[in-house]
Amino acid sequence: MIERRAAPDRVPIPRLVYLWATAAIVLLAGFLLLEAPPVTAAFGAVAELLALCAAAILRAVGYPIVLSGIELRDSVSGHAIAVTQACDGSSLVIAAIAVSLWLWKGGRHDLLLLAATALIAIFSFNLLRVVLLFVSIGAPGLMDLQHLYVAPLLSAVLVAGLVLVGLGLPLRDAVRSPILWLAVAAVAAIAWYPVAEMLTCATVVPIANTLLWIAPGELEQAIVCGAGNATVSTAAVVGYEPLRVLDAGFYPSDFTLALPLVVASLAVVGKPGPVIRGALLAVALMAVAMALGAMTASQDAAIGASVTTLMGRGFSAPFAPMGEMLLALLKAAQNALVHFNLFVLPLALLYRKPAPLPTRAQPPVRSPNRGRRR
Repeated sequence: MIERRAAPDRVPIPRLVYLWATAAIVLLAGFLLLEAPPVTAAFGAVAELLALCAAAILRAVGYPIVLSGIELRDSVSGHAIAVTQACDGSSLVIAAIAVSLWLWKGGRHDLLLLAATALIAIFSFNLLRVVLLFVSIGAPGLMDLQHLYVAPLLSAVLVAGLVLVGLGLPLRDAVRSPILWLAVAAVAAIAWYPVAEMLTCATVVPIANTLLWIAPGELEQAIVCGAGNATVSTAAVVGYEPLRVLDAGFYPSDFTLALPLVVASLAVVGKPGPVIRGALLAVALMAVAMALGAMTASQDAAIGASVTTLMGRGFSAPFAPMGEMLLALLKAAQNALVHFNLFVLPLALLYRKPAPLPTRAQPPVRSPNRGRRR
């Protein structure tokens, strides 16, 4: 009997499914854990420490800073920023754990040293991010570009680099043609940013709207892209006035942020079959994340507006908010999927041959002693 083996640059499907599921479960569990009061308090203390360090740096370079908790304020201009959950490093820590499990080869590592090094690097990155955000506060366009686009993409590269170095993986074993990958990612990011909202509305939004149409519930109906910010169209009614569109602060391009990194990975792979499958998978995952985002944003907006009634074409029904636990689970799933797309998916599309699971060494098989032949 001949044993069929996988191609040398492929991963057996069960192993691939295991890796993807493990990374997704770690991300989901991590974002659920962030809502636990002790963890929230711990990262709140980290945010205050980052704000304190940033204030010291800014004062040293001449800015008249007034520090209040996590808020940094210029006492002359009045401009201020706050070190929120987006800048406290919590999401990067969770992403680093998920990527580590994806790339882990087994073997012995000084996990305490690796964890300490990763935490220092992540918090240093976020400290630099806070300082640069404050410096660019007078230029809203530059600030938005840095905060919403450049920093998240660089954080994905940072996490991948930390994990590869920490686990002792040669760069070329994990990323084929790393220089080419970085070059394509940089070019794709520059080209994508000016048209991100328009192309996202033309491609991913219709798929997300199809998912919303299939999903149970009557609250959220469609993501509507207009001249200004996109909104989520709902069946909510407030008082005697139908409120068809709730301004939920919804930005479709937030869910396609990983596209330049995905494009770089697919460009390095180069083979038509994997490229097509990878592109379809990436678009599908981004659409699912966007649909979840529309659902959670609609729930938050409806609860905040004290909505009691839903009205649509041919139906009228009372509005019953989602339970707190279910809403928290959906928000965690949304965050997990967005971070999976940004931190895990580019490597998953590129790194086709993860190491096998560690196994215990088997003793050599010896033939039985049949005695001397007579």
